[in-house]
Amino acid sequence: MNTNSLTLLTVSDLAAKLNVRPNTVRTWINAGYIPGGFKLGAGRVHRFNANIIDKWIEDGCPRPLKQTK
Repeated sequence: MNTNSLTLLTVSDLAAKLNVRPNTVRTWINAGYIPGGFKLGAGRVHRFNANIIDKWIEDGCPRPLKQTK
């Protein structure tokens, strides 16, 4: 068994993990609230690195700092 394997979560997986609806996860994606995500294909399919999500949850789901231009 490879201990360095990457586990990817779907929007539905992440919604279940956070106990929210998938539409809520999509809203948070659009707001840039959830870390560890990336788009596949034409940009409509999202996947999330489970390790990053687990760390984010452990840290209390902090919102990212706003970047100044």
